[in-house]
Amino acid sequence: MKLIQSTLDEDTESIKVKFVTCQKPDMSVFTPRQLKIIDEILFTYKEVTPSLMSSISHVIDEPWDMTVRKKGLKQQIDFNLALKPTDPVTPKEAELKMRERREMIHNFPFELSSNAQQG
Repeated sequence: MKLIQSTLDEDTESIKVKFVTCQKPDMSVFTPRQLKIIDEILFTYKEVTPSLMSSISHVIDEPWDMTVRKKGLKQQIDFNLALKPTDPVTPKEAELKMRERREMIHNFPFELSSNAQQG
């Protein structure tokens, strides 16, 4: 990967930088489900600028802002902060699922292989 200076962003007065790959990525490490998610994210955010993405992800009283105010910068964001009272999953249920996931990963470490795309 290399960085190429692109243009000056008039809105933020910062230099735009492009990330350019030096070789074609090995997409075989992803499952079909992961590839579908990647495609959906690319489609959803293809026109979004970094400035807009930052403002979207740093909304006041949302998870990032709440974490910075309570814990400080560069701290892990609690997934439960994204839950709303109308969500079908309670914070307690979400925490239980996350704990089970962490235990599973700890007890059954795995490596992606070329067979991963079959899952």
